[in-house]
Amino acid sequence: VGWLETRIAARFGDAADRVHGVVALGDPSRVVRRTAEDLGAELIVVGPRHRGRLFDFGGAQGALFSGTSCHVWSQPAAFDGVDEVLAPVDLSPRSMRSLEVARDVAETRGVGLRVLYASAPPQFADAATMYGEVPSPTYVVDAMHEAARTRFEDAMAEFDRRGVERCEAEVVSAEPVSAILEAQGPKRLAGLGTRGHTGIAAAIFGGVTYAVLRAGKGPVLAVHA
Repeated sequence: VGWLETRIAARFGDAADRVHGVVALGDPSRVVRRTAEDLGAELIVVGPRHRGRLFDFGGAQGALFSGTSCHVWSQPAAFDGVDEVLAPVDLSPRSMRSLEVARDVAETRGVGLRVLYASAPPQFADAATMYGEVPSPTYVVDAMHEAARTRFEDAMAEFDRRGVERCEAEVVSAEPVSAILEAQGPKRLAGLGTRGHTGIAAAIFGGVTYAVLRAGKGPVLAVHA
């Protein structure tokens, strides 16, 4: 424990007396979850390992994100502040809960909030037939995107921004993962839910969250929603 206390003192200086170091043996995810429960923690923060790899993103970190009852902040590089919070939504109740947490973080830190709705383009069957190329039904795609935009704008009109002074809402026609990664940045915290329903919500807050955690270039707040 001595080496840990030394590093804590060097890192936190005068605030070191408010940091408590613990060394425990066992499965990392289970130890972290148990310690968080014992402390009544609301947030777990995990950072990069040696060689820049995040803390065991295979089974252990997956178990941590899915098994804990509190939020998890993943910081892939040295913390250099947050200048904006990114909140991807799919308008499900769980994603709106994630948006509320993202709003609270933005309000607490005094930064802007950017709400992102990714309206993924539908996949049609191969248009090539024995009669040649058949034009894709673009009017259907346009109608779907317009309906998605209307639902999003209605939801944002009712959303309580509280003390967040700068709140931007954007609809993009792209797959969720690519849209989030494009919008993410080293100092832009992305708030994503860790659980979802079936269909769209399961895609957004299941594999998408995992993909962003794996490939993201900025911090991620995995919201237990």
